[in-house]
Amino acid sequence: MKFLVDECLSPALVETANARGFEAYHVVYRGWEGLKDGQLLKHLMDEELILVTNNRDDFEALVSNVELHPGLVVILDNVRREHQMTLFAAALDTIGVMASLINKVAEVASDGSLEIYDLP
Repeated sequence: MKFLVDECLSPALVETANARGFEAYHVVYRGWEGLKDGQLLKHLMDEELILVTNNRDDFEALVSNVELHPGLVVILDNVRREHQMTLFAAALDTIGVMASLINKVAEVASDGSLEIYDLP
């Protein structure tokens, strides 16, 4: 699994993923900051990147209109960097043993609980 961390979240999440053996990038480091969501979705699809974001509504609407997408990880609440890292690590511990997140959304609440569901 490969992850792209949205610009609304800390670049430190890349390190969190890398430390667990995953490939990860941050939007800023790829030069994609400021792209419209639809433009970013094209990059996600082309490179099979799972988006890590807290912008659930916009990205769920976008991926619900495609037949196949790499998946989304949504950190539901706007929390400080250290807590983002903790929540993402907890999500990775669960989704890391899954075969893939294709057409799935993994939502992480501020208490660390994780809900995974299909979309579309």
